[in-house]
Amino acid sequence: MGTEGNNKSVKMRRKIVVAVGILIRKDGQVLMAKRPIGKISSGFWEFPGGKVKSGESLEHALQRELFEEVGVSVYSFFPWITRVMHQNGCDVILKFFRINMWRGKPVAREGQELEWQSPSEIEVNPVLPANHRVLKFLRLPSIYGISDATSLNSFVFSKKLDNAVKQGLRFIQVRDKKLPELERIALAKKVIEKCNRVGGIAIINSDFDLARRFNASGVHLSSALLKRQQSRPNFEWCGASCHDDKELQKAIDIDLDFVVYGPVLKTETHPESKPIGWTKFELKAKDFPIPIFAIGGLTKTMLERAQSIGGHGISMLRGAWS
Repeated sequence: MGTEGNNKSVKMRRKIVVAVGILIRKDGQVLMAKRPIGKISSGFWEFPGGKVKSGESLEHALQRELFEEVGVSVYSFFPWITRVMHQNGCDVILKFFRINMWRGKPVAREGQELEWQSPSEIEVNPVLPANHRVLKFLRLPSIYGISDATSLNSFVFSKKLDNAVKQGLRFIQVRDKKLPELERIALAKKVIEKCNRVGGIAIINSDFDLARRFNASGVHLSSALLKRQQSRPNFEWCGASCHDDKELQKAIDIDLDFVVYGPVLKTETHPESKPIGWTKFELKAKDFPIPIFAIGGLTKTMLERAQSIGGHGISMLRGAWS
């Protein structure tokens, strides 16, 4: 992403909105297309999609472009992230959609090459630069569990952790800041080992030293720590808790990989916090450039609702282990 320059030049920029469709198979692989000779950036790999026509909705543009380019009719899809590129005096606004259901087998209808790729092991090259971060974001699971050993006790939580991982949980944050130090260290070690065995992502809340000690996948910044942080911590994955516009912007400014935003609903753990509600969550999620998770009073049944309004997924404390 380039710099925007002065306000006058920003106002004069022409805006081009592009609907981008990410076809996701049940095995997690995504469809990528190689731009054919004669097009700008020919030879680069990207996701199918194209410009939104005047008066056309994003959803209609997505369906039209996917049919024209790869011959599929998409009918189950969710809005996701919005990325902006500055090219040749234009703001190119990329509106990404995740698509999990479609009719027809993808075929190259415009002379391009097509390949199914795993976001964690991309074999095609070169990839359009704007898509490198997008491919990383696709590796994030949609359920983000937060450890709850403090209220459950370490023994009970250990059993629930084993069961949750067996059922497919692959993204876990070690929080439990009130645990005795040795118990928290043991908890972190177990969560990291569990995640490593299944190819998951283990995150440590705010404790960089503990994360490095056991080679965690990354760190999660509390909102207080986020405010003090001047740059992105040196970990593969970095996320943060956000409760207002300033914190959301700070997460973008220091180039984090994801945020959790809420509380969306009233919570037992923070009864004094006023819920933002689904409407406000949607308002922030719809144009957000990085994955945003809903948090606060949620259950697994609310995942589709969060994703239908632009959320990457949901983050849960108690709900992740029930």
